[in-house]
Amino acid sequence: CAATLRLLPPPSATILRCALSRRALRFSGQGGFAIADFAAVASAMKVATATPAHASLAQEAVKATAGARAAASAAAQALAVASIPQAASVWVKEAATQKGGDAVALAQRQSGGNPFAREIAESILNDISEGGEAAALRHAERLDKFVPTEARPVVLLKEQLEARSAGLDAQTKADIEAAHANIRGFADAQRASMQDFETSPAPGIVLGQKQVPVNSVGCYSPAGRFCHVASVLMTVATAKAAGVKNVTLCCPPYRSPGEDSPWVHPAQAYAALVSGADRVLCMGGVQAISCMAYGLFGAVPADVICGPGNAFVAEAKALLAEKGVSGIDLFAGPTESGIIADETANPEHVAIDLISQAEHGPTSKTVLFALDRKLAEYVAKRAPELAVDLGADSAAATSWRDVGEIILCDSREEAVRRSDEYALEHMQVHTADDDYFLQNMTAYGGLFCGPGNTVSLGDKCLGPNHTLPTMRAGRFTGGLTVSKLVRTVTWSRVTTEGAQTVAPLAARISRYEGMEGHARAADSRTESKTAAHAA
Repeated sequence: CAATLRLLPPPSATILRCALSRRALRFSGQGGFAIADFAAVASAMKVATATPAHASLAQEAVKATAGARAAASAAAQALAVASIPQAASVWVKEAATQKGGDAVALAQRQSGGNPFAREIAESILNDISEGGEAAALRHAERLDKFVPTEARPVVLLKEQLEARSAGLDAQTKADIEAAHANIRGFADAQRASMQDFETSPAPGIVLGQKQVPVNSVGCYSPAGRFCHVASVLMTVATAKAAGVKNVTLCCPPYRSPGEDSPWVHPAQAYAALVSGADRVLCMGGVQAISCMAYGLFGAVPADVICGPGNAFVAEAKALLAEKGVSGIDLFAGPTESGIIADETANPEHVAIDLISQAEHGPTSKTVLFALDRKLAEYVAKRAPELAVDLGADSAAATSWRDVGEIILCDSREEAVRRSDEYALEHMQVHTADDDYFLQNMTAYGGLFCGPGNTVSLGDKCLGPNHTLPTMRAGRFTGGLTVSKLVRTVTWSRVTTEGAQTVAPLAARISRYEGMEGHARAADSRTESKTAAHAA
């Protein structure tokens, strides 16, 4: 059985919905299944799939003691079939029956990180730290099939960005410009709200604070399953609004239709121009994070690295922060979205919004906190239909089936309590009294109120940043804002006159603490001690 599992092709993640104890069996290509008994897997697949023949393939794999490769082939085929989206296994749950620790347990499982991704990320970081640009290029060729040429270099100057984006139609360019205007406008308003001030608690003493931007920021915008044009705008525009002098943007190599070799996506190139990045590199993944952190290809070493990315990017950012090389905006896990809705909500909109967020990936959690049973039952039926309608390539059906939830709440107070417990990245509110939730909810990344609102608006163009906390981090931090890139520093000025008020106090407190050296430094500023010293 173990040999069979080792021979299976290692997909990034194949999720099987297990009818046994309603637990998910996950095959990651590294550690096999959580349940060792492969026959149990076959039984679970028989329940989870419509055709018993699918499960029999796995049973044949168990029986095939001779010819491990044949067994692996049969099991792999069964896995492939079982991963096809089935009917929804999301059921309506009464909030009263939910254990208070459910959300906590989920977050703890997610926040454990990805040991495999962490190991790979650390290996690449160390290699590039030692090998510099040559090492970064080796990883770019190995992972992204990107080999820079004179026509397609790593560093894109303004004229190259213009040439790369020249083929975009006028509407696409106008859309990018409009989204940038919204995002930059909101970031500018954030910066304006951060004020310097001075105060004088006593004669001869002036205290103050200043808002000082970091010197250098590295921005990352993915282009894997999706080309994240909005992430360019969200990161670069925020850094520029903060007043950061050196902003480096990394965009992964992207192979457009008909192209022989990958380069920066044309729309990302135009977004880089519009948002005003000071330096743009065609580099993706951990190698991109490394280049910004260590200041390669002419980049100024980043004080802060921001932007979304896959598990490898997230782990690389976390490692750099732990080592004190660069600060980061936050550690981002899989996307999460929740909706609080009552009988006044449009049920079709609720279902559409949940599934729209589920398409981020197979582990993107979506939760409906329903204040109306009819609404909950409608969504339970309609959501899987919408997921299947997105097509076989979409992760929405798998996500909704495996990690989607519908929780029926008996009051708006209960909905707030449950929502705050989950502390999801995105929260939508579609009720008759949205202001109640705006005033009473305390734990989330971003809040979206009103019948015309949906997370998609905020993800792309509304204004507030879409880089938001996940894994219940919304309890203690917000998302990427100007304040993440501006340091609030304090200063003080004390004259000899002012010292006569505060120095004796400081000396006494120092002696309470047993810190005689501190006390003597304070004593030296009083007039009596100064006069004695002069004598």
